[in-house]
Amino acid sequence: LEAACWSALTTFYSRVYDLPAALDAARNHINLLRQIGDRRGEGLALNRIGITLVSLGQFSEGNKHLLDA
Repeated sequence: LEAACWSALTTFYSRVYDLPAALDAARNHINLLRQIGDRRGEGLALNRIGITLVSLGQFSEGNKHLLDA
């Protein structure tokens, strides 16, 4: 349930274009997904982090996350 809440926060912050907050929420989300072993969710969260980093202008770091996804 907590992971789902972090996912919702990531989506909310992305929609209002608060990218640093979206990035923080996505990192919390991925940490929880790794703890519970949700590989599919982890890939989706890595994709979100990558897209957010690219939007922030951090292209090489964002690309690494997208490749990991």
